[in-house]
Amino acid sequence: MHGGHGLGDAAHRARQRRLGGMLAYLQIALNIGIALAYTPFMVRTLGQADYGLFAIAGAMASYLVILDMGLADSVVRRLVGLHGKDDRQGERDFLGSMVSLYGVLGLMILGAAAIAIACVPMLFGGTMAPDALSTLQTMLVPLGISTAVVVAGNPLNATLVAHERFVFLRSLEMATVVLVTLGNVAALLLGGGVLSVVVVASSGAMLATLCKWLMVRGGLRLPLAARHVDRTQLTGMSSYAAPIFVSMLVEQIFWKLDNILIGARLGAAAVAVYAIGVMFNKYFMAFATAISRVMMPDLVRRIDAGSDTTELTGRLVEVSRWQAFVLMLVLSGLVLFGEHFIRTWMGPGYELSYWVLVCTLGPYAFELIGNVRNVVLQVKGLYWWRAGIFLAAALVNIPATLLAMRHWGIVGAAVCTGGGILAAYIGVAWVLSSKAGIPVFGYLRGVWKGIAPALLLSLPVGWVLHLGLPAQGWFALALKIAVYTLVYLGLMWAIALNGVERMQVRGVLAGGRRG
Repeated sequence: MHGGHGLGDAAHRARQRRLGGMLAYLQIALNIGIALAYTPFMVRTLGQADYGLFAIAGAMASYLVILDMGLADSVVRRLVGLHGKDDRQGERDFLGSMVSLYGVLGLMILGAAAIAIACVPMLFGGTMAPDALSTLQTMLVPLGISTAVVVAGNPLNATLVAHERFVFLRSLEMATVVLVTLGNVAALLLGGGVLSVVVVASSGAMLATLCKWLMVRGGLRLPLAARHVDRTQLTGMSSYAAPIFVSMLVEQIFWKLDNILIGARLGAAAVAVYAIGVMFNKYFMAFATAISRVMMPDLVRRIDAGSDTTELTGRLVEVSRWQAFVLMLVLSGLVLFGEHFIRTWMGPGYELSYWVLVCTLGPYAFELIGNVRNVVLQVKGLYWWRAGIFLAAALVNIPATLLAMRHWGIVGAAVCTGGGILAAYIGVAWVLSSKAGIPVFGYLRGVWKGIAPALLLSLPVGWVLHLGLPAQGWFALALKIAVYTLVYLGLMWAIALNGVERMQVRGVLAGGRRG
């Protein structure tokens, strides 16, 4: 009887993983669809300056999130271990100690939010009118409270992940995005301003946390009583979390700090233009990580089993080629037709967003292609090298951005961000070669073999489409994208893909038809 229960449990977990994976892709598509439909409406209703305030407030709130200090992954890892051993009492004790710890972190975030509110006039007084400064300060109140609640609720999220409730988590995230968007549309149509948008978004985030609490208490029947925090346990978690925290900090500096620096130097309207240019980085990352996540467990098993360098490099090449195949289609399409897209999507006044997009996403694509190498660095104990290199590049990026903005405005800020990411990518390649023993030039040759010539043949066709068809309108844009995609895929099939890759594509297509 017990064995049957175990088998049923395993089948349930496998189903949760499969459905969770499918919902993850659906979530990416939903987020992109909502961003494309809702962003222009929001920007036009609020105006460029108020949308800039919204971007600045979001950037400041994102810095509050990193007070989690990278511990979330450590909590998940520990809870997965306890749940796997079926140690219910250990799970309750650990969860209780995390409730206490994260309660303190939530209070720290409220304190940090109060400091941020007080610093607004000092940071932005030179470029914003007093009423704009007052609006920004007021926006940070609900954002600070909701950020504190969400971070304090991180143990709930970790528990649901450990129990593999992926369908619930993905469904909740999608429902929150849809309801918050509908709430914001209603608020804006009824005459609400940027403050109402922030209140709706903050309320949605807190309600989602409440739903997670109800699921843990009711669905999983786990008590959430605060308990004493074990210092030795916290020390072990901190050593695992430290490089993750550094990576979180780096990500904030590269993608969010520019909004604050531009707001302080050039004003809120300039932030709006910059924010539109960099908003696609998260979807770009979603495409890349969706591929690497699927192939990561096999890579970890190979490293643990003591695979030699040649076998390991071959696996890295295999994963990176699929990432390059997908990301180069998206990137080349944005480079060729991004100007047309932004003009049609956002209207006049956002011409510089295209150059921000190109300058940041170009280097970021190379960083994302092969991000599975981070697994090699983690398993071999070299991840601190990556964290340190990216932190150094991010810190140099701050004064460089301030200097570049004097001469080239927001495009200067974008060039510095892109340059910093590219420099860090080269540094990590050196670590991979000298410390992990991966032959980097051999790896790069393997990744780009066939893909580079197919891409170089696709680009002139795209350029002819760009020049030959109208430069505005959705129909002309859709036609350009459709023709270019067919040419790109045809050339990749004919030139880039090897026999094994073609078989994998046929297998996926056959599976899709059977499904």
